[in-house]
Amino acid sequence: MNNMDKVLQAISIGLIVACFLLNTNRILKSIEICKECLVILRHKVGVKDDAVANLLYKLIYMILSDAYRAINDNTNALKYLEEILQIYRFSEEKLAEYKLSFELAEAYFYQSKYVKARELLEKALLISIEIGEKNQEALCYAHLGEVYQSVGEYEKAREHIQKSLTICTEIGERNGEAFCYKNLGHVYKLVGEYEKAREHIKKSLTICTEIGDRNGEASCYQNLGDVYKLVFEHEKAREHIEKSLTIYTEIGDRKGEASCYKNLGCAYELVGEYDMARELIEKSLKIYSEIGDRRGKASCYMDLGMVYQSVGENDKANKYLEEALASKKNIGDITGVMKTSVNLATCFFNIGRIPKANEYNKEALSLASKIGYRPVKAQSLYVQGNILCSLHNYVKAKECCEEAIAISREIGERFLELASFLTLGNVLFKEVEYVKAEEHYRKSLAISEDIGCVL
Repeated sequence: MNNMDKVLQAISIGLIVACFLLNTNRILKSIEICKECLVILRHKVGVKDDAVANLLYKLIYMILSDAYRAINDNTNALKYLEEILQIYRFSEEKLAEYKLSFELAEAYFYQSKYVKARELLEKALLISIEIGEKNQEALCYAHLGEVYQSVGEYEKAREHIQKSLTICTEIGERNGEAFCYKNLGHVYKLVGEYEKAREHIKKSLTICTEIGDRNGEASCYQNLGDVYKLVFEHEKAREHIEKSLTIYTEIGDRKGEASCYKNLGCAYELVGEYDMARELIEKSLKIYSEIGDRRGKASCYMDLGMVYQSVGENDKANKYLEEALASKKNIGDITGVMKTSVNLATCFFNIGRIPKANEYNKEALSLASKIGYRPVKAQSLYVQGNILCSLHNYVKAKECCEEAIAISREIGERFLELASFLTLGNVLFKEVEYVKAEEHYRKSLAISEDIGCVL
C-alpha cells in the first residue's frame, strides 16, 4: 500500500467514525476526529489528485458544520460551510456555489447579519443570471428585497421584489407571484401606504386560493389582519386573523396557530382588552414551548411584557421583557435583542428609572447603528430624546429627536415621525421656545390626522 492509499484509508476510516459519533450524539469527539483528519489531509503529501483532495475537504467540512450546528455553535457551523463555498468557487462548480451561497445568506439573514446576507445573495444572483436559471434569479431578487426591507431601505426592497415578480409572471411561477405580492404588501404596510398594502396582499390571497396553497392563504389573512390593525379597523383585523387561525388549525400547522394566537392577543391589547390579550398570548407561548420554537417563545415573552406594561404592572413587564432579551441573546436574534432593549428602556423610563432606561437604550442604539438597522435606530433616538429631555439636556435631546425624524421620514415610519415631533415640541416648550414648540405640535397633529391616529 503506497503513501496516498494510507492517507485515504486513514481519512476514510476517520470520517466513518466521525459520522457514527455525530449520529450517536457524541458531538465533541466527532469534531475532534474531523480536525485530526484535516491535519492528515493538510500535512501528508500523499494526496496528489486535487479532485480527491477537494472531495475529502468538503466531506470533513460538512461533518464539522453539522456537528457545530448540533451544539448550537452557529459561528463555527457557518465557518465550515464558508470553507466549502470557497472550494466550489475555486473548482467553478457554479450550481453548487449558487445553492450554498443562498443557504448561507438565509442563515446570516436569520442571525440579522444583513450585510453578509446581501453580499451572498448578490453573488448568487450573478450566478443565476450567468447560468440562465430564471427561477433562482427571481428567488434572489425576492430575498434581496427582504434584506433591504429588514434594514428599512424600503424603496430598494420594492425594486427588488418587483423584479422578482416580473420574472415570476413571465415564467408562470404562480407561487413566486403570490410570495412577491404578499411581500410588496408588507413593504407598503411598513411605509404607511395601507390601501396599496391591502391591494397587493389580496392579489396574493387570490393566487394562493386558485393554486390551493392553504398555508399561503392563512399567511395572507394574517397579513391583512395586521393592515386592518394599523388603520384601527379592529373588528376586521380580528376576523382576518381568526380566518388564518382556522386554516392553520385545519392543516395542522402548529407554528401558524401559535403565530395567530399571539397576533390576536396583540389585537385585543390595542383595544384595551388586556385579560383576553394575555390569555391568547399565553396560548401562543404554550404551543411554541411544545414545538420547541425558541424564537416564538421569546417573542411571546416580549408581547406579554408589553401587555403588563400597558396595565401598569411594571415589575411583571420588566420580568417578561428581560426574559425575552435573554432568550433572544441566547438564540442570536440580534434584531430581537434590539427591539426588546428599546422596549425595556421605555418600560424603565415610564417608571422613572432613568439610568436603567439609558443603559438598555444605548445597547439598542449601538447595535442598530452597527448593523445599519434604521427602524430601531430611529426608535432608539426617539427614546434617547425623551431620556435626555428628562435630564434637562435639551441640546442633545433636540439632536436625537431631529435625527429620529429624519430617519423616520426616509423609511416611511409615520407614527415614529409623529412621536418624535411631539417630543421635540416638548423639548422646545421647556426651553421656553413656545412658537417653535407649537409649530412642532402642529406637525405632529397633521401626521396623526393623515394616518388616522388619535393622539
